[in-house]
Amino acid sequence: MGVETKPSRPVERRAAGRRVVFGTNVVVVTLMVIGIVVVLQLIAYSMPTRWDMTSSGINSLSDGTENLLRDLDTNVTLTSLYFETDREDEDQPRYRRAVDDLLGLYEATNRTKVTSDWVNPLKDHEKFKKLLAGLRDKGAFKDEIEQYKERIDQYTDKSDGFDAQMRALVQGELDRVAALGGMMGADADQESIGQVEMALRHWTEELAAVRETVDSLMFLDDPQYSTAVNELKGVYRAFTDTLNRIERYGANEVATKPSLSKPAADYLSTCGERFASIVKAVEAEKTELQELEPLTFDDLLRQLGPTSNPVLVETETDALVVDFSSVWPPLDPNMSGRRVAFRNRAFKGEEKVTAAILRATHKEQTAVVFVRYGGQPLFLGGFVPGMRGAPYATMKQQLEGANFIVEEWDLKTGDTPPEIDPAPTRTIYVVLKPTPPRRGPMGQPSQEPPFSVSNKRALLDAMGDSGRALFIAGWYPGPFGPVPSTYEYNDYLDETWGIKVDTSTLLLQVASFEPGKFLPRRDSSVLRSMEVAE
Repeated sequence: MGVETKPSRPVERRAAGRRVVFGTNVVVVTLMVIGIVVVLQLIAYSMPTRWDMTSSGINSLSDGTENLLRDLDTNVTLTSLYFETDREDEDQPRYRRAVDDLLGLYEATNRTKVTSDWVNPLKDHEKFKKLLAGLRDKGAFKDEIEQYKERIDQYTDKSDGFDAQMRALVQGELDRVAALGGMMGADADQESIGQVEMALRHWTEELAAVRETVDSLMFLDDPQYSTAVNELKGVYRAFTDTLNRIERYGANEVATKPSLSKPAADYLSTCGERFASIVKAVEAEKTELQELEPLTFDDLLRQLGPTSNPVLVETETDALVVDFSSVWPPLDPNMSGRRVAFRNRAFKGEEKVTAAILRATHKEQTAVVFVRYGGQPLFLGGFVPGMRGAPYATMKQQLEGANFIVEEWDLKTGDTPPEIDPAPTRTIYVVLKPTPPRRGPMGQPSQEPPFSVSNKRALLDAMGDSGRALFIAGWYPGPFGPVPSTYEYNDYLDETWGIKVDTSTLLLQVASFEPGKFLPRRDSSVLRSMEVAE
């Protein structure tokens, strides 16, 4: 049962009017999905039955999608990258045709703002290359790419780049070694200086190879900025390591070999002074490279693989990829991989493409933070056979598919809510009943601290002062459907939060008709407080 109510008495002055959502057991998990995700499907993106008029089975869009498209204030381009080859399997044309029909409907709904296209990445090479170039220039990626280019330019600059500086130092040291040749006579001199000379000559070849690699990465049609920066990280680390080892080696040789000639000893003992400036500069540049954020553009490129069958959603400043597995999930969740036949897949094209358009065109976004106190993680688990699976993993996927940001907060490990970047415009807290501390093996009381006033205060402070509370109550299924009954957490809600729960009315009952999709059931005997349009 779901009931919306207000606290019957204030818990604290600041607790009144807070927005809280309570979840408990498996029944409540299902109801949470209903209350947060399914209502979105039923109301915002309801899909009334329409007559099928196309070969792919896609004839119309939901009212919610059509309203979204007609209200767009920015241009949107939808590109199918579903490949086509002479050797494709029999299902590939079906996937391609279904997506093509869907994107055509989006364009037909608002031709002034929506454009659909198809690029075959295996054959339309120039068109695909132009597409990637356009993505790099979008505001969402351009600034981060510029930061990478700036660091690469610091290396490649002909006059004062790090490549030029490192080469100049190596060549200068080799010139000094050559000048020592006529002044060295003892075997100790030859051995000690010879070791340094070998290391320097190695770097003559290494620096040339690294420069060639970086140049080749940057002159590709699709420049590999991340790979080039990783090359620089490696060469800077190895180069400074070599110079530091030469300095330590020289000091040790001078200290342990009194037979060294004065020119050889002077050269070895002053290496550190000559290297100090460039070592400091390269170390600083290494820090700059480490502080670079990973390129989100690289993630985008990985999703645009030539045979990955993605749909690209673009605005003038941003781009998102809707991957194949999201659009065509297997009907059986235990099945995975591309070997799953067309007939064994559901089609969630509209749901996923519309969600991507929402993310790309709307600045406002809601976060859902699941709050627990102790217990097992809500989104991860079930990796070992026999281990209980994550209880909220499916719900997280559905919420994210509906354009929510989903996070988890364990009050037992910290009183600070998770940081979300970029910050959402609003946050809904889904609060689970605290997990009781575990007793010892002999039943002795737990030494772990229980849920306390300070934990509650942290949660209330995070929620702020406005909003009403939505509480999820429970029911027990009987032979004729759900029967209202006593909610097992009445005492907890009453004693902890001052909430009285009315369990006499069922607000929403649903039945699943496809994986992840639900329809409401109307039952006059129990469905009294909420009308849901069919």
